[in-house]
Amino acid sequence: MFKIIFNYRFDLIWIRIFKVLSCLAFPNLWVIFCKGVVPGFEHIKAIKKIKSINTLVDCGSNKGQFAIILFSLNNYKKYISFDPIIQPNILKKYLNKRGVSSENYQVALSNISSIKPFFITERKDSSSLKKTTKNANVYFSDLNYKKTINVEVKTLDTYESLIKDSPSPRIIKIDVQGSEIDLINGASKTLKYFDYIFIEVSFEKLYLGIASNEDLFFKLSEQGFQEIFSYNSLKRRGKLISKDFLFKRLN
Repeated sequence: MFKIIFNYRFDLIWIRIFKVLSCLAFPNLWVIFCKGVVPGFEHIKAIKKIKSINTLVDCGSNKGQFAIILFSLNNYKKYISFDPIIQPNILKKYLNKRGVSSENYQVALSNISSIKPFFITERKDSSSLKKTTKNANVYFSDLNYKKTINVEVKTLDTYESLIKDSPSPRIIKIDVQGSEIDLINGASKTLKYFDYIFIEVSFEKLYLGIASNEDLFFKLSEQGFQEIFSYNSLKRRGKLISKDFLFKRLN
């Protein structure tokens, strides 16, 4: 019992304490914090490594946790989000009041446009186009499968004109629960418009049919991006589960 509490409770409590203490340093974000959107403070060190940004394309936006901390540190002008089940409505109102143009699309992103099954998990923001493995519950009890719904799926290249016409410099954040390489394969025309990529990478097979990290990194390199920073390592039972990476365009 003690081992379970240590592995699954203590680190969660520490993360919550960290986020509350971090919020005290950003009084401009208290209003959105009180409405249930907790900014992604864990990204601060990485965000400080990038130059000025005018457009954020947020793939797997959830409530906009990454987007709000990026805006606090770097006032961008355009926000484009994609998420099939969770819309950043609170964030959208917050940004609109501050002169940011925002567009939100309730679609999943992959390599082919279609209607596909989407697997809802107990923790809603861990839901995915890919079903969780039996191994997932070993590390996260809230990754239990609940139900399947059908969602609209598009390629990012579908939105090439929208992205091309948005103000530069641009960054893209990718957090799509195992579908990262599928998204990239469907963005061969649009990735050239971005200066930076923030991407979450898994090191344990939490979802069925995901590509290897070697293939993912090769694909990004092939598109002209190089890793410049890694951070936010998440460990369970002594194993590295996931980590965030920052990539920069070389040309």
